[in-house]
Amino acid sequence: MTVVGITGHSGLTEPTLVLVRQALDAELSQYEGADLTGMTCLARGADQLFADAILALGGALHVVPAADYFDNITDPDARRRCAEYLRQAAAVDQMQFQTAGRDAIVG
Repeated sequence: MTVVGITGHSGLTEPTLVLVRQALDAELSQYEGADLTGMTCLARGADQLFADAILALGGALHVVPAADYFDNITDPDARRRCAEYLRQAAAVDQMQFQTAGRDAIVG
């Protein structure tokens, strides 16, 4: 099994989203879908593009959010997207951090 993780920027412009998705597709295409697991906290932007790319290849999602991550999503569309990712996730393991943010990444 191949496990690949990501953390990236969340405030990406639309043109940058396209470029990041193309780069993710190119990089991840070297892996077999069923053998690929992607680890992400599902933050908007690069993390969600990564989740989309993993799922498109037939890989599995392993979601690793901080305890309060999903509680802080106020945008209805973003909540819906995260709920869909969680529904499709092969595993969800809450990080030891209670609060999402920089400390949870570099902890």
